[in-house]
Amino acid sequence: MAIRNVLMSDADQIATIYNYYVENSTCTFDTEPLNANDIENKIQKNEGYPWLVYEDKDKIVGYIYLSKFKEKNTYGNASELSICVDKEYSCKGVGSQLMISIIETAIKLNIMNIISIIALPNSESLSLHLKMGFNRNGVLRNVGSKFGKTIDVMYLQLLLESKAIAR
Repeated sequence: MAIRNVLMSDADQIATIYNYYVENSTCTFDTEPLNANDIENKIQKNEGYPWLVYEDKDKIVGYIYLSKFKEKNTYGNASELSICVDKEYSCKGVGSQLMISIIETAIKLNIMNIISIIALPNSESLSLHLKMGFNRNGVLRNVGSKFGKTIDVMYLQLLLESKAIAR
């Protein structure tokens, strides 16, 4: 098992992981599956920000990346976090290891503010974020709708301030 930088050749496996949640969950607001080209475009668009994958015996089982939080330049050292773990590897430490790696990478890149937006309910993701030191910063009520359900989102924030993450 290894965590490494994403490659364009990972796009198909990433799409497969993500599409399970598109089709079966409210944790993403996407309603149509993505293909490898869609993922490749996301990777290219995200140039300058880290994107990591967790690989187990040549199989991608999770990924995490940081992206620009907002388009305005004044948000320069703030980033938005996205994480997704294969359903078969959920709650097996993959998310924790990916999160530790991306936080360490963010510190090296002088990104001191990581923001995560979680669709609720999502106890596994919320627990992971809180375990990693994220603070709850607010809930926006009824901002989405999927599968006939109204969805709230929670904003979480991690201020890094050049600190190392305990393993």
